[in-house]
Amino acid sequence: MMEKTLIEGEWKCSNCSNLATAQRQVSVSKFPTILIVHLKRFYMEGTGIKSRMKLDTLIDFEIDNLDLSVVSKPPILAPKYSLFAVINHYGTPFGGHYVAYCKRENGWYSFDDSTVSSITETEIVVWIQLWYGSNCGMDPI
Repeated sequence: MMEKTLIEGEWKCSNCSNLATAQRQVSVSKFPTILIVHLKRFYMEGTGIKSRMKLDTLIDFEIDNLDLSVVSKPPILAPKYSLFAVINHYGTPFGGHYVAYCKRENGWYSFDDSTVSSITETEIVVWIQLWYGSNCGMDPI
């Protein structure tokens, strides 16, 4: 997030109107109570219908105490986030199925259509989206 990107020849100088190289950088100045991390898991390779692809690499993620203070500018004290929900897609870019994992007071649950079952933290796999709640007085569960 803090990575600087050079943009060549796309920025017009306000003094001389010449195209110049600019630098773009994204940082966070205020953190939300609820943080949703959406992972881009589909991409195009080539042209045509069959060019849609899905990334199948597993994601390493924090369950408790996610600290984002390293991406804030100026440096500010960021809340610690705890994971309370995950949305996953199983299948291909052409079809598949969504399953949600949600944390309640007494543990984690898998919501798969009309089936709800208890799961452990080690069974949580992340493919698409993570939902975090901060420790700033709001309890999402």
